[in-house]
Amino acid sequence: MLLVGKNRGIRGKGRPFYEADLATPFNNQTMKLRVDDAVFDRVEPNRECVTLLIERAPNGAARLLRPLRWQVPCPW
Repeated sequence: MLLVGKNRGIRGKGRPFYEADLATPFNNQTMKLRVDDAVFDRVEPNRECVTLLIERAPNGAARLLRPLRWQVPCPW
């Protein structure tokens, strides 16, 4: 998936959180992935892709287990 954006926000009690916006090459859908501050500082939108580990259920639902590799060649 292509990293298309990243966002920093504040949760309750003033704790920061970091998100990476990812787009799939197949249907152009985007998803948000929570990342730690080290990953957030290292990645650059529209320049990097990530390989994800996803589990599929028999009914077709998908669940993200974890990102496997950042900075991989983009497939498209």
